[in-house]
Amino acid sequence: MARKIPQRFAVGAGALFLGGVLLTAPAWAAPTGGAPAKSAIMPSYGQAPPPAGYLAFCERLPGQCAGPLTAPLAEETQEAALKPQSPDSGGRFDWAMAFAASGRPAMPSPDAKAAPSGHAVKLTGGLWGRMQKINRTINRKIVPATDLEAFGASDYWALPITEGRAARGNCKHYVVEKREALIKAGIPAEALNIAVARTPWGEIHAVLLVETDAGDYVLDNLSPWVTLWHQTGYTWLQRQVDGQASQWAKVA
Repeated sequence: MARKIPQRFAVGAGALFLGGVLLTAPAWAAPTGGAPAKSAIMPSYGQAPPPAGYLAFCERLPGQCAGPLTAPLAEETQEAALKPQSPDSGGRFDWAMAFAASGRPAMPSPDAKAAPSGHAVKLTGGLWGRMQKINRTINRKIVPATDLEAFGASDYWALPITEGRAARGNCKHYVVEKREALIKAGIPAEALNIAVARTPWGEIHAVLLVETDAGDYVLDNLSPWVTLWHQTGYTWLQRQVDGQASQWAKVA
């Protein structure tokens, strides 16, 4: 079993780890207010089933998700939202369960791609600044907490700030709040994708990808910096395709 640590420690560990990765990167890749680095987008292929809890979120708040849910997927979202938690030996939440697949076949996804899609946005200085500001702002506003602590349920996706709840949550709550903030800032939903990865310390973790003509950038609650996907040190598992709720792909 992968070693798990409380999220309040993971935040500090993540910032230190990513800081170390970026400090060892070339100078042009450093997180500054200047021009960002460029890179190929995250390669993806085939199909992957979306997280069950995310589908329940889309059923509850359909305006927050792009594209329709298929009928079979929609029927099981209520059950998915009420799955019991699976604590590890220390009684902490098993984050891997929070991203358990829905159990339904994945929707068809495009073939492998390694170039920006038609939905990639132009990475201007203004967009770069907005991405950095939104990442830091949401990271400051939400206090780390498990789903049970914050919402009284396991694997519960929500917008704690937007919905007027207590501003508490974990990686997935930061992700959907950042997506909402970027859309309000004028970024098309099709350029915003949730991605799931494994951290160097073994936890399953969600982040938000912004697909640009300069590559895929990561907004992460474990880091104050917006970074290229390959500079995080994460092992990537799956991601959304074109921001669609039911379309997910594996990461090459």
